[in-house]
Amino acid sequence: MGYNKLTLKSRLVVEIEDGQEWRYHVADIYIDGRWLQDIIREVELPFATAEGHPSLAASYQSFPLEDIAHPSRILFGDPSSCSLTLSYGDGWVSVLIGMCCFITACWPFHVQIEETDREVLWKDYTNIHRDDEKSRASQWNYDKMPRFVFDKKELTKEWLRFSEKVEWQIKKDDFHGYRRNDS
Repeated sequence: MGYNKLTLKSRLVVEIEDGQEWRYHVADIYIDGRWLQDIIREVELPFATAEGHPSLAASYQSFPLEDIAHPSRILFGDPSSCSLTLSYGDGWVSVLIGMCCFITACWPFHVQIEETDREVLWKDYTNIHRDDEKSRASQWNYDKMPRFVFDKKELTKEWLRFSEKVEWQIKKDDFHGYRRNDS
C-alpha cells in the first residue's frame, strides 16, 4: 500500500455488549478507545440534520457476536468468510454495522478493507442509501471519516481474543444466532 502521508497505527478492540434494546449480545467495535458509531456520528450528523432527520446519524446496530468472531474475517475484509462482505464498485466492501433489523441491505455502513502481510487498512466508507446523486435524500460524503491502519498482528490477536470470549459467552448463555434472550 503506498501512502502519501505518515499514517499512525490505530488500535481496534471488540467488546461483547448486552444489546439492551433487542436483548441479545452484540459485538461493539472501538477504535483508539472510541466507539465506532460515535466516530461515524460526527461525520453523518451534518448530512442527517440537513435532511431534517438528525437521528439518522449513526443509527446503526452492532452485529451479533458470531458475525465478527472466528471464523468470520470481516475485520480483514475477506469476501469469502461471511455474507457481510459485498461486491461494490471496483472491489469488495465489508458491512461493519447495519440497521437494527439485521437485514444487511437495509441501512448498511460499508468500508473498503485492504489487507497486506503487515497491515489492514480501512478506507472509502459509504452508506449505499446515501451514495446516489439521484436519491431523493441528500448524498452523504464520508471524506472526513478517518482512514484506519491496523497492525495485522495486533488486529489478529484482538480478533482471536474476542473470538475466545464469544465461545465462552455462547456456552455460558446457551446463546445461538439471532435468538432473543428472553430470560
